[in-house]
Amino acid sequence: HLRMLGTTVRRLVARRNSLLGKFSFAACLAVLIAASTSSSVRAYTPESLEVQQLVRRAVGFLRKDQLYDEPHRALAAMAMFKAGEPISDPFIQKALKDCAELCRTPEMVDGTLRSVYQAAVVGLFLCEVDPKTYQKEIQNVMESMEKRQKPFGGWGYPKPQANWETGDTSMT
Repeated sequence: HLRMLGTTVRRLVARRNSLLGKFSFAACLAVLIAASTSSSVRAYTPESLEVQQLVRRAVGFLRKDQLYDEPHRALAAMAMFKAGEPISDPFIQKALKDCAELCRTPEMVDGTLRSVYQAAVVGLFLCEVDPKTYQKEIQNVMESMEKRQKPFGGWGYPKPQANWETGDTSMT
């Protein structure tokens, strides 16, 4: 912090020749000194009680909606897993089962699954939770994504959908 403070002060000193520069110098110097001498800074961290309470409420909210399809269930389950819910949680287990089954479908294997998002989210979820157990399913997702990749490197929906030749920049 001291090195950064010293660099900032040197820059300000160089600009202090004008009236506005003198004011800017004094104001910035005061702010820098106040900030560097402050003994306590309050910030939220993942361990903060307020953050933990918000995460618990969010997990409860995600559990309530049972109308999820595979990618949405995978996204909700991944959020729950990242929030500390165990893999043995019934919601996470159902998501893993559904996602693994989707990864074994002919549409996933041959790269004709319509939704790039669906393949990507399901693959990310399986990678995050247990890449060894779901290695074959993850490989199917990777191969599916490679098959649908456009010659120029992007992704898009299959023919005859809009942008099928040029791709869709929202799929990155």
